[in-house]
Amino acid sequence: MKGKLSPWACARPASSARATAIANDNLRIDIMVRFLAHRSTSWQLSAAMRQFVAFTGRPQLASDLGMSAATIFLLQWVAVALLLALQPPRAWACDMCSIYSSVQLRDATTGFYSGVAQQFSHFGRLQLAGEKTDNPHNERMESSITQIVVGYSPIEPVALQLNLPVISRHYRRLENGRPRRGDETGIGDLTALMRYRPLSIDFEEGALRLAVLAGVEVPSGDSDPLGEDGEESSHSHGARPRHDEHERPSGIHGHDITLGSGSLDTVFGADLIWFWQRWYTSGFVQYRQRNEGAFDYEYADELSASLAPGVFLYAEHGMTFAMGGAVTAETKGKDRVGGEVENDTAMTALYAGPTAQFSWHRGLTLELAGDLPAIRNNSGLQIVPSYRIRAAAVWRF
Repeated sequence: MKGKLSPWACARPASSARATAIANDNLRIDIMVRFLAHRSTSWQLSAAMRQFVAFTGRPQLASDLGMSAATIFLLQWVAVALLLALQPPRAWACDMCSIYSSVQLRDATTGFYSGVAQQFSHFGRLQLAGEKTDNPHNERMESSITQIVVGYSPIEPVALQLNLPVISRHYRRLENGRPRRGDETGIGDLTALMRYRPLSIDFEEGALRLAVLAGVEVPSGDSDPLGEDGEESSHSHGARPRHDEHERPSGIHGHDITLGSGSLDTVFGADLIWFWQRWYTSGFVQYRQRNEGAFDYEYADELSASLAPGVFLYAEHGMTFAMGGAVTAETKGKDRVGGEVENDTAMTALYAGPTAQFSWHRGLTLELAGDLPAIRNNSGLQIVPSYRIRAAAVWRF
């Protein structure tokens, strides 16, 4: 039985089918070129993409390469997607408003604000003078610091802020030659800060903000564990176990688990955020000057700095979502007890990891980041961080 041909096929000679195929190819090329002209912000890149699509869209190319027209079509769109990824992303007006709102959440706009910042650190690596050493007793520590933040900005460039940390540390360490579990939980030392923004520049499709801060840290946390360091330094008996020359010392000390320092310290710093279109970079520098506190213990001064570039992946309807990465450096010298140097207290570290940020209108911002250590140089025997996770939520009224 002979198959039936459709009326359309009977009325369509080969030359007409060829002409229709060429017309369809030209239509496809025209659609892609119009799409590129709409999406591309660089006329040079747009022209190059148009030439590429026109070349690969030639009807004879498929037969020359031995590929089907569908395969050529798919390859065209894959190439277009890759080329579009090479150009700077374009920010539309509504995007810019959303991004500006996100940046404003970092500024000292007037009114009250409150928030919570959390840092969880896992210490599971034992190091001796910067080199990994055996940890036969599985010494470790999990440290959780929750900062409760309350602030008020009476005028736009100035903000006053209180930070109260709630600290929880669970550890396993050697005491009298035996591993023992313990924990320290409570409030830490309260910090009062004043933040001033001397520089705020808005330009086309971008902005630059610079703020400086200064404050004091008052002794409000329990500093009793520091007595272990003082007692060990004076070779007296006390809560912290002493080790004779045949015993392995612990890498977790009183100054590691204490909640407070017992000293009145000062804090200075600056932070910056810059963005252009959908790209941004934020950073900070902070210096903490320490004084002698409880049990004649004096922490060494600390310096920290961070740089975090990223890109806004979504910026519409008053909401933004951004992702990036951060590099953070921290360093401190050796502490002192009664004027004598503690050899197991100096630390210099470099961390790197991903960051994410979400903002909703002018009220809410959420942040999440992870830190993996790239450099950990320490003096003496210390337990050092294996990783850190940071999160924050701020609401501006």
